[in-house]
Amino acid sequence: MALTGAAEATEAALTSCLPARLRERVRTAKGGRILRRPVVYWMQSSLRAHENPALDVAAAVAGALEVPMLVLIHVADRYRHATARRQLFLLEGARSAQAELRQRGVEALQVQVDRKGHREPVCSMLARRASLVIAEEPFCVPWLAGVELLCGEAFEAPVWLVDCSSVVPSALVPRSACHRAYAFEQATRGLHEERVPVPWQDVPLGGCPRGVADEVLAPCVAGLPPSVDLESQDLASLVWDMEVDLSVASVSHTTPGGSAAGYSRWRSWIESGGLKAYAKRRNDSLDIHGVSRMSAYLNAGMVSPLRLAREASKASGSGKGKFLQEFLTWRGLSYAHCYHFPMPASGATLAQLPRWAQETLGQHAADPRRTIPRELLAVGRSGDAAWDGMQRYLVQTGELHNNARMGWGKAIARWAASPQDALEALLELNNRFALDGHAPPSYGGLLGCLGLFEGPKGDSAVLGKVSYKPPKSRYAAMPEMARELLATAEGKPSVLSLLSAEPAGACICEAAGSARGDSGDAAADTEPRKRRWQARLRDDAAVCIDLT
Repeated sequence: MALTGAAEATEAALTSCLPARLRERVRTAKGGRILRRPVVYWMQSSLRAHENPALDVAAAVAGALEVPMLVLIHVADRYRHATARRQLFLLEGARSAQAELRQRGVEALQVQVDRKGHREPVCSMLARRASLVIAEEPFCVPWLAGVELLCGEAFEAPVWLVDCSSVVPSALVPRSACHRAYAFEQATRGLHEERVPVPWQDVPLGGCPRGVADEVLAPCVAGLPPSVDLESQDLASLVWDMEVDLSVASVSHTTPGGSAAGYSRWRSWIESGGLKAYAKRRNDSLDIHGVSRMSAYLNAGMVSPLRLAREASKASGSGKGKFLQEFLTWRGLSYAHCYHFPMPASGATLAQLPRWAQETLGQHAADPRRTIPRELLAVGRSGDAAWDGMQRYLVQTGELHNNARMGWGKAIARWAASPQDALEALLELNNRFALDGHAPPSYGGLLGCLGLFEGPKGDSAVLGKVSYKPPKSRYAAMPEMARELLATAEGKPSVLSLLSAEPAGACICEAAGSARGDSGDAAADTEPRKRRWQARLRDDAAVCIDLT
């Protein structure tokens, strides 16, 4: 059904044009008036051009209005705990999405990479010239602030948010089922059974007639800054000009960004028997390939959770049942909790914890405890060999097994000066180093270290009724696992080599001019303070990261 002359088109009429599989994922964040202008899709956290519900909604609505669709890929940098590691991963994902959109025939494509000298409010400019703005459901920081800012601006177009991350849309999950895994699993079992096996049908792109598209697009794109062609750009140079923590180096030699890289890892794991053996191997944190290692790709939207769930459900072997239980339940629970109990745009808070956890942590806030400065924790120098092994592995690889991460996080909580300090330390140490940070599954795990998704246990010092198990002593060997992972990447180009005169080959990073390691002669002190990334692998496995 075409809704031409669209000044009279209503949101209700437009949503009725959508198939049920898309309609159930849409919510209106800002009402408005729909005019005969392009539909703008603001792509940030779902960096893919396939099985992308937001892209499909934008294409379907543009087709109904008979207007062009414009896609804005936006990589921002000014958010808390933004690092060179994460930004390069996102840029690689954005480059992959840009190429895929071009392959699918999208011509109205704008890429904005925020950096020094390039901070134009492109999204706001386009919103003022759009019939409708489509964005991904933000769920958590850093995406919440941008959506809130956009919806607070004065322009005519409505803003729709689309759930691109959940297998069962979070809006369909009962609010009462978002506190415990068993309640979520029971409430969503039928919903998953209906959706998981069904192939996703991408909406065709580029259906607007050329003459109409040119006429409607011209005033929309007039005066926009040049779009960034990520295919031809030196991504490392873009990162260099961002306002991010450059001391946390890229791990693109082991985990490159982009849909192709993500699916390649998934296929390799399946073909090597990883899914079949998942139930037996998943709990061993020292078994690098016992789990899929897909969380970074999923959390950045580079691969489709719908596709992974569908392919796992069709696989053979005894491991798929346990994988799907973990994937659908724990991942889905974290998204549903963030949807129904949203964090503020400033970040996660203790108020997101269940009341019993808030109370018990408050009652034990004054308990005597050993406190360890965050700077020492960051470099893996807590004095606890098992915990230090986990932290060094996280720093080197950008990954940490879920079982290990829970013990890692609960130890941080015991070493913090207060519950608030515990939360801040968890957020900083995870989001700085973990590639899968800044997403609901990550926040769910971090808050889980303080009692989220669990019930009260026996009372103990510091954590009260929040459960605690010390890290296993065998985790002290995790730096050796990092070397094994790095060894498998030998011969692959590392972006570290583009940013440093030092040879690549490891991913411990150190800023030049550090007070701890460099000679620091007078001539060097007169040079600009711009950082270099240096990768060094030390025989004694010591970690050295400049945190200044």
